[in-house]
Amino acid sequence: MLAVFIDEVGTGCYQYIEPISKILLHLTDYEANDSIRRSCAEALPGLVATAKKCNADATQIHAMGRAFTENLYKAMKKEFDTDTAIGQVTAFKEIIDHCGNDYMTQAEVEHIGDFSITIVEKSLKRIEENEKLKEEEPEDEDDQLDNEDLKMLQEESSNEHDLQLTAAELMGVLFKTHKQHCGKLVEVLKSTFVPQCLQSGVQKRFKFALFILDDMVEYLGPSYFSP
Repeated sequence: MLAVFIDEVGTGCYQYIEPISKILLHLTDYEANDSIRRSCAEALPGLVATAKKCNADATQIHAMGRAFTENLYKAMKKEFDTDTAIGQVTAFKEIIDHCGNDYMTQAEVEHIGDFSITIVEKSLKRIEENEKLKEEEPEDEDDQLDNEDLKMLQEESSNEHDLQLTAAELMGVLFKTHKQHCGKLVEVLKSTFVPQCLQSGVQKRFKFALFILDDMVEYLGPSYFSP
């Protein structure tokens, strides 16, 4: 709702970006309510877009982007709710996209690439834990998982796959805006992640590989892979 409001008001909120930002940034890690954390994160890219529409210079845009992404990075590192994490990663990606080319250094791009990989790895582990719960033999009848429990585990795993796809989109925006700094990330994806996805037999992991390969072709181009 906050993001929709900022988009609808548009340039009318430009003069209020600073106080709005302070409120939103204060609440991106608000522990008492995951909906508030997600709403505040999702509203941040709209403020950057508003500044661009009002012809703010690149220095101001990049300063906003850096403040917002640093805040989101800290929030993402300790986020425990998958839906909220999806909103945070999406906002992070959109801010980088708004800030455009050469917004980050090579070290920063490589760090975000590593962080994206970590998001996927941790998500896969949570899915693996869910699968183990399904297969565990209960000690007594009260511990037996019913249909509602199994449905909840299935939904959690599905959300985890959605988080992985969002991480793939974050990698894609790095290809789009900082392709000259993506060599390390591309090598990890080509040598490990994409082959694992294609061999997994899991449809949503196939989709992850397709997202990555499509963005590589679109943003990096064939010449990127030439000797």
